[in-house]
Amino acid sequence: MAESMASFLMENLDELMSCKRDLIREEEDQIAWLHTYLQLLIAFLKDLQIKFKDHQGVKNLEARIRDVVYEAETAVDLFIVNTVLKEEEEEEEEENMRMNMKLKKKIEKENMTTKLMKKICILGKTGHDGSLNFGHVLKGEEEEEEEEEEDRITKLMKKTGHDRSLNLDHVKKEIEAIKTEVNEMYDKRTYGVQTSNTPAQKYARSLFTFYGGCIDGYHGRPNSRFKLLRVLHSSFSSQPCVIEVQLVLLRYLDLGDLVRPASILQNAKHSLPASISNLWNLETLIVYPYGDFYLPHSIRKMVKLRHVRVTGTWYDIDIESPDNLVDYPLFMDNLQTLSWINPWSCTDVLARSPNLRKLGLRVSKCGYTDGRLSLLPNLDFLNHVQELKLSTKLERIHNLGTTKFPPNLTKLTLKGTRLSSGDMSTLAKLLPNLEALKLCRDLLPRLCWETSEVFPKLKFLKFASYGILRWVASSEYFPSLERLVLERCSLLEKIPSEIGDILTLKTIELHQCKPSLASSARQIKEEQESLGNNGLQIKIF
Repeated sequence: MAESMASFLMENLDELMSCKRDLIREEEDQIAWLHTYLQLLIAFLKDLQIKFKDHQGVKNLEARIRDVVYEAETAVDLFIVNTVLKEEEEEEEEENMRMNMKLKKKIEKENMTTKLMKKICILGKTGHDGSLNFGHVLKGEEEEEEEEEEDRITKLMKKTGHDRSLNLDHVKKEIEAIKTEVNEMYDKRTYGVQTSNTPAQKYARSLFTFYGGCIDGYHGRPNSRFKLLRVLHSSFSSQPCVIEVQLVLLRYLDLGDLVRPASILQNAKHSLPASISNLWNLETLIVYPYGDFYLPHSIRKMVKLRHVRVTGTWYDIDIESPDNLVDYPLFMDNLQTLSWINPWSCTDVLARSPNLRKLGLRVSKCGYTDGRLSLLPNLDFLNHVQELKLSTKLERIHNLGTTKFPPNLTKLTLKGTRLSSGDMSTLAKLLPNLEALKLCRDLLPRLCWETSEVFPKLKFLKFASYGILRWVASSEYFPSLERLVLERCSLLEKIPSEIGDILTLKTIELHQCKPSLASSARQIKEEQESLGNNGLQIKIF
């Protein structure tokens, strides 16, 4: 329960960071902080559930995480709602003020002649040519109007200037308490942030630290007393992590908040130190950067790497190019997972990694392949890649039909790609072995989404935060579909009734969708039951 709630909230935060930055610009650091710590809490909860199966302390911890996630979600929702409402109130007040001022001026103009006639005898002055001069009278009237308008604006500002900050103070305190509880639950082979100096430290194999923590006074330098470490989770806000050659046994390295949120303001690209290649036994590397980031060129020397994950799909993540590729090993045969990387910055790394199985790519701009503008470089040589996740903010997809995807792809996730119905048909032709397709974070409204090509092996189809108004489909286009998920598709009115005719369909899931969409799902279920098909499940959240 806690994991699913946190995942749902993290998806919402992802969407805010990528699509609504103007709305959260004053609280972006807090949103990023919350996203990072939700990931960390769930990661540690999973680890504890494995190490302390059925332990009551783990169950209590899960309940606390669930509660703090719910509280954080409420705080974020209130912040968004208040911000939007206040903006609308301000606009309405300003419009009312303008209308009132226009009405007042109209009335005053109608009475102006009468007022001036009354003042002629007292204030009228004769010019050199014998005419009456009322310029100073009119000027006085204008100044009075300006003063009244300023008073009204001042009152409006006082009325609408409420605090719209995102209040996560209690959430942060609760997370600190949860971190302390997590520390206490690890056995003597796993040390927390404030572990005391004991003879057993030199035999420790796993070490976990948290945001802002230090290890025996050594910020980011656990190697002096923990030379046998194989697992290190290190999250530092005040000091960069120092990679030392002494940690040669390290196999798992999770660098939490590697770059402080304040550094975003410097508009600089950040990197791991080149000395990361000293960790020649390393198999898993996880980084949580704030802002644009690149991996050093020396990472090509780490031939034992199996999994490299750089989180944060809204940043540009590159791999630094070396001066001379001849100095590096020809292949990274063990590399199986790589995400979220700009594919145009690491074509040589992809070429050196024939055994990749999971690939996450973030494309901020197109490149050229075979003389054509293309979304991706050629990936048809990656025969073992089965899962591809692709995120982009491009206005449109160029030459999708000529894109060379990994040939044996079975799972595809697309975020913000703005695909048209024609692009979907192209995907069906390019990827006949596709079994799972997720289309996420694309709110571009489409009047009609029509499927016209067959996905012969597709078993799982998900639309999340997708701008579909009307969906036209036939059962023959998804002959193997087992599960359909529609999440936050706020524009879609109904599910095509033909979807119910798919013989393999087992489940339809709806998350935060319109009541009419839920009604259409229930209607499909009723129609199937009338035909003797009682196996279809409808889940509405």
